[in-house]
Amino acid sequence: MLKRVDKELPPGEEREAFVKVRIDQSFFREMILASYKTRCAICSLPKPELLVASHIVPWSLDFSLRMSPQNGICIFVLHDKAFDKGLLSITDDYRLLLANTLKEFSNVVSVQRGFIVYEGNPIILPDRFLLDKECIGFHCENILAR
Repeated sequence: MLKRVDKELPPGEEREAFVKVRIDQSFFREMILASYKTRCAICSLPKPELLVASHIVPWSLDFSLRMSPQNGICIFVLHDKAFDKGLLSITDDYRLLLANTLKEFSNVVSVQRGFIVYEGNPIILPDRFLLDKECIGFHCENILAR
C-alpha cells in the first residue's frame, strides 16, 4: 500500500451528473477520418485512437455547420487541443499557421517537434469534402490567438 501524504486531502468522492451528448458525433468522426484516410492532416499520424474529427468553426457557434464535413479536419489529439485553443490554424491556401503565443516556446523540444517543424507546410487535404475557406477564415480571424 502507498504511503499517505501527511497533509489532510479531500476523499475524492464521486457523484452522478447529467451531461449533454453530441448525437451523430460518431458519424461525423467516421466521415472525417475516412476522408483523410485515417491520417492527421498536419503530421500524417495514422493511429485512429489518437485522431480527432475536429470542427473548424466550433460546434457551439454555428448549428448549421455541426455535421458539415467541410467544417471538419482530422488531426492528432495534441494538434486538436492547440487548434481549439487558438494556438494554430490553417491559412486559406491550406498551410499550417502557428500563433505567436506558441512560437514563443520554440526553444522547447516538444514544441519544435510537435509544431514548429510543420509551420508553413501544406496540410494533407481530404479525398472528399475540401475544407470550406469561409470556415478556415473564421477560425483564423476569431479563434487564432494574436
